[in-house]
Amino acid sequence: MTDYRLVETREELIREVRDYLSDFTGGGSAQVLLLADEYTQRVLPEFPADLVVAQGEACKNLESAERIWRELAKRSFTRDDLLLAIGGGSVSDLCGFAAANYKRGCRVAYIPTTLLALVDASIGGKCAINLSLEGAEKRTVKNIIGTFYDPTVVFGCTELATAPESLFTEGMGEVIKYCCLFDPHPMATLEQSGDLTKLLRRCIDYKRAIVEQDPYDRSVRQYLNLGHTVAHALEGQALAGDKPIPHGTAVAAGLVIEGYFSYVLQGFSQHHLLQLGELVRERIPTVRYACSDYDSLWAHARQDKKNSPLRETVTCTLLKDFGTPVYGNRVDRKLWDEGLDFYKDLMKV
Repeated sequence: MTDYRLVETREELIREVRDYLSDFTGGGSAQVLLLADEYTQRVLPEFPADLVVAQGEACKNLESAERIWRELAKRSFTRDDLLLAIGGGSVSDLCGFAAANYKRGCRVAYIPTTLLALVDASIGGKCAINLSLEGAEKRTVKNIIGTFYDPTVVFGCTELATAPESLFTEGMGEVIKYCCLFDPHPMATLEQSGDLTKLLRRCIDYKRAIVEQDPYDRSVRQYLNLGHTVAHALEGQALAGDKPIPHGTAVAAGLVIEGYFSYVLQGFSQHHLLQLGELVRERIPTVRYACSDYDSLWAHARQDKKNSPLRETVTCTLLKDFGTPVYGNRVDRKLWDEGLDFYKDLMKV
């Protein structure tokens, strides 16, 4: 089980990590390799990286994983040494994947530096890279190559997670998702969340409890996919066009579109659907796409790992009500297009 340590201030984080590393390496030959993205090198210079990777989805590829493996091999890393990944969710995805496959598994630890990484990517052991598909229509499939591999320890810090504003806003897409999953009154909770640390702990504790029940995504862990079938399609298309969109922003759009699917398939109330749409419109940047993109978005969705190419549907987690998710729903192309239309109309895209 991962040791998850959450503190409030940057100073507490630095002290916690330094104490841990001192104990880990003290008196022995244990090695630590620090890996960070370009952003982290500026915001957390107290931990200079041995290896720097690109920020965001640009690092989640086989070439980046190979760079890590070559560096570990050059240093004669053993399975008991530690790869310490400092950065956003893409960094933990990449490093977890690299650690899981180096000598069939070496130790890995995370310092999430964004809200998205803190409440989502650092928890639960999912780690993966993306894959670009060549052909008549170039596509990048999100997280298609991956595994489950738990970090030894995660060092979280709410102060780091609240800045800069753009990354905080992106992470709120996942926070809104969690509130829709566990809270019958998510709008009130979000509007009254003066204690951010308390709210983030609720999100973290919810995901950890779900993962403990279903570590390999066979049943209730699929609740956490709310908003993600659409989000991954939006992200994949954006990556293929070399204009990536933030994951949390795509998830927020996915919540609204899959909220429409919920209204049609699960009886999710129209009032709650419009509440959700208004919340996303106020708090999260709008994702823009054209009607001419619908075929491509459907093709990206069909490639999602949750779907079977033998079916003419895609699989989504939907809401019967706030706090009552239902996994395993199948959405056909007609409903898919209706949901995309609904978001465009609501957001005035």
